[in-house]
Amino acid sequence: MPRPPAMPPDEKVQLLLAVLSGQTTVSQAAGEADVTEQSIGNWRRQFIAAGQRDLEAGPGEVAT
Repeated sequence: MPRPPAMPPDEKVQLLLAVLSGQTTVSQAAGEADVTEQSIGNWRRQFIAAGQRDLEAGPGEVAT
């Protein structure tokens, strides 16, 4: 089965915000994006980790 084309980051963010806010389920989001539920979980973990790094870096600092 060929891999679907990569979803643009802004679309991933919108999808993840819908999941995190309870507007949609992981299963629904996976179906909409044509990816696995595991992919949605991975994206959610990455999204939260990146936000945490940025918050820990503080204002004006770049998280690495």
